[in-house]
Amino acid sequence: MPGISTTDREMCGPAGAGGSGGCGRMDEHEDGPAVVSGRPRQRNRLRWAMKEFLLPPLLIVGGGVVLAAVAVTIDRASASWLVALRDAVAVIVPPAASSTMLQTVTPGMLTAISIVFFVMLMAVQQQAGTYTTAVLDQFMQRRLNHIFFGLFIGLAVYYVAVLTVVAPGQAVVSAAIASVLTMVALVLLLVFIYNTFDQLRPSSSASVIVHNALRARRTQQALLARCRSTPQLTGTATTRAAVVHSGYIVDIDIDVLAAAVAKTTGPVEVEFRVALGAHIVTGDTVADVRGSHDADRGRLAAAVLDSVTIGRTRDTSRDAGYSVDQLAAMAWTASSSQQDPEGAAVAIGALHSLLASWGSYYEPAAGRFGGPLPVVYSDEVTHQVLDALTAVIVATGQSGQHQTCCQVLRIFAEMLPRLAPAYQQAAVEDIARVISTATAQVLTVRMERAIGQLRWALNETGYQHAAGRLEEAESELSRQVRELVSAEQ
Repeated sequence: MPGISTTDREMCGPAGAGGSGGCGRMDEHEDGPAVVSGRPRQRNRLRWAMKEFLLPPLLIVGGGVVLAAVAVTIDRASASWLVALRDAVAVIVPPAASSTMLQTVTPGMLTAISIVFFVMLMAVQQQAGTYTTAVLDQFMQRRLNHIFFGLFIGLAVYYVAVLTVVAPGQAVVSAAIASVLTMVALVLLLVFIYNTFDQLRPSSSASVIVHNALRARRTQQALLARCRSTPQLTGTATTRAAVVHSGYIVDIDIDVLAAAVAKTTGPVEVEFRVALGAHIVTGDTVADVRGSHDADRGRLAAAVLDSVTIGRTRDTSRDAGYSVDQLAAMAWTASSSQQDPEGAAVAIGALHSLLASWGSYYEPAAGRFGGPLPVVYSDEVTHQVLDALTAVIVATGQSGQHQTCCQVLRIFAEMLPRLAPAYQQAAVEDIARVISTATAQVLTVRMERAIGQLRWALNETGYQHAAGRLEEAESELSRQVRELVSAEQ
């Protein structure tokens, strides 16, 4: 293209764990910032599957295989002490009865386990269909479910191994172990059924999501502590770090950036355009890198690409915003027409809990994590909670769930004096946008009290203009109610 001079160079940054060294292509343009394009680290799908679900069941199944091998070895051994052990067990479990038991119980247990698993998964799917897929995510992530699946499948593997290897009439120790495992499995089956139904309760799912959000927030402390919220190197030369693959950002390794910053020769700054949990596509800019030296910017842009890990799905263990989005979806779904308001109340209560934990701004000390870095990262998780609560008010405007709207208004009234100033301002702006929707609800006694509480909170925190607007709307509704009452009299 006329007027544009482009020079391509290969820039490489430090290699991160599992990364490719952050090599990227740098295009320098006379009429715009240079661009370093590269492939960020991609989350290993097998490793993720092991972490999310497969590892505990596979370990337990492996234990079942080892147990079967030990039991079969004892049944086939000719050593005198093993023969004595086998004879002692045979007194309690006769070989003829044990063989019959194995041949009868094995297909029955396999059938029972298959039916129970099918029914449980259908129940989870049904609940997920009415309350969002967060229910399914929680079912897959709970460690107790991993153990149950591993135990039942490991038991089935044990049965099949013993029946295949040991001849009829010789299964003594292996059959005795199978009898004990069968009784244990039947008891655990009852526990598993109760545990599954308990997980289908909205309160159970919401509680786990809140726990995941708080845990993920703790893992983000190093990133939040070492980064700043506003850029300082404005007006300097900029290089953009762009990706060549699509996916969700599941991790940002701040240590990789720290190592790259330490090798720069002049003032630099990295400003992330995306946050954890953001979905990026080919060509998207992950961050702007500023600095006076081309080489510093190129290496640092490559390090940015190497510090970012993308995956097909978001990660609740590191992405607190994902948990907030799950609760927001649950609250929105339950706040819509023809839904049980109790489900919405549970999800809204969980959002209230997160707002109480994060609303009073706390900035962890950078010194605890290696000192501050010239990295700008915008954290929007608390704003996500406020937006989720505001969205519920919007949903109630269509569904007519005035009791759900009351709950959200009371949460705003209670939390407004406790929020940090920046979050207070955001909350008031959100309230101003939905005042018309909230006051369009039927003016029940609960609604009138909730509006009064919110008006008081706005006055107490210095937002008299918003309180005045709310008072005008409340007065108009009260006037209409009085006129209706007078007309009836």
